[in-house]
Amino acid sequence: MRSFTTRTVVGLAAGMLLLTGCGGSSESDSDNPSTPREEMLLSEAEFPEGSKVQPITAADLQAKSDEQAKLLETAEIDPAECMSSEKDVAGATKDLLNEASVIAAFAESTLYFEAIIDREQDLSKLAAATTDPCAETTQKFVTEGKSVVVVNSNKKLELPDDLQGDNVLAYGSSTKTSIGEGEPIEGGSYQGFANVRGVTVLVNAVNISEGTPDAQAFIDLFAAAVRKVEDAK
Repeated sequence: MRSFTTRTVVGLAAGMLLLTGCGGSSESDSDNPSTPREEMLLSEAEFPEGSKVQPITAADLQAKSDEQAKLLETAEIDPAECMSSEKDVAGATKDLLNEASVIAAFAESTLYFEAIIDREQDLSKLAAATTDPCAETTQKFVTEGKSVVVVNSNKKLELPDDLQGDNVLAYGSSTKTSIGEGEPIEGGSYQGFANVRGVTVLVNAVNISEGTPDAQAFIDLFAAAVRKVEDAK
């Protein structure tokens, strides 16, 4: 279970960084925290009860990001107009790894991932990659000799008043993945992005089995991650 969890964490984290790369950077005159990035990440105790921090390294993320980027380069994406934004994601990811601190934790069937990136992302571009006409997409590609079809649907997540604004983006995703002739696998996840004091806070929760993580637990975690950066020195 340990090795499976580690591989899964790396894959999910790399996928989230690929998505974040789509945003590109935006200008900011915010007062950047002096606290080191690693100290602004959530601690194990700040994740949902029972969570255990999982090993994850920049080298692992780089290798997995490269692998996923190559898949995107050969993927068929529908609607066709979403193809450029999906593939632009891959092109901007490597720089993020040099500017991000990350942590991942596992509790029961849910994996949590947080990253703090040393620049604010353009959330309008991220929104364009995840809302109409790209709120529902189908990706088709081949890996290890097997055809893979991923149907993804995104929906905006309602957040508390203190997490509203142009500097925040959060949504839930449901996916149905078919590999070869096997039965489709359904799953769900939540993603949140916030530009805070010149950095971007990214939080992700995904169920490693069929099903969707607890929405309120994710919202609480996202809020805690944002407030930790807001309150940092």
